[in-house]
Amino acid sequence: VAKESLAPAQTPAEQRSTMSWGPWQACWDENHNAYYYWNADTNETTWVCPWWSATDEPQQASTASVTTRATYEEDEVDEDAAIYAEFMASSGKRGGNGGAASVGDYVTQARFNARTGRFQADPSLTPERHSQSARMTRQCEVFFDYDAYVEQRGQAAAAGKRNRPLTKQELETAKRRRKEKKEAKKRDWLR
Repeated sequence: VAKESLAPAQTPAEQRSTMSWGPWQACWDENHNAYYYWNADTNETTWVCPWWSATDEPQQASTASVTTRATYEEDEVDEDAAIYAEFMASSGKRGGNGGAASVGDYVTQARFNARTGRFQADPSLTPERHSQSARMTRQCEVFFDYDAYVEQRGQAAAAGKRNRPLTKQELETAKRRRKEKKEAKKRDWLR
């Protein structure tokens, strides 16, 4: 006959505190804006998440996220570190970038005067860039082919200003006015 345990069931928090994540701890680095991992026993640090094996490929992120998700439930870790590691596992990335800039990283750039060594402003950032029409143009260029639109409007305006053939009535009126001007000049000379 099996005896039932009279001990109360453990809560999830108690289960996490009794299970170990090992000596590794996730630490946030403000300079790189990423997590690095520190082994409390060996004092070793790494940008690569130690819970991923060396043979894992980024394409196998789904299996890695399942195993790491189970690990998070077993350990009491900083909640942000767990969320970050899970995000990295699902996106297929590994740890920080080790200081190397890659696509999408925050990058700054400075311009210096070759003679004085002073900082110089970016020549593309002029006051005209912040005018109402320049802002509208930049916003329209994102969604539309704004240059083609402006060209089409210019052609339509030029077509409207072209000389159209005059009607018979307009020709007669123009001839009559020209004759009247000539006669008026003749009469003014005689006075």
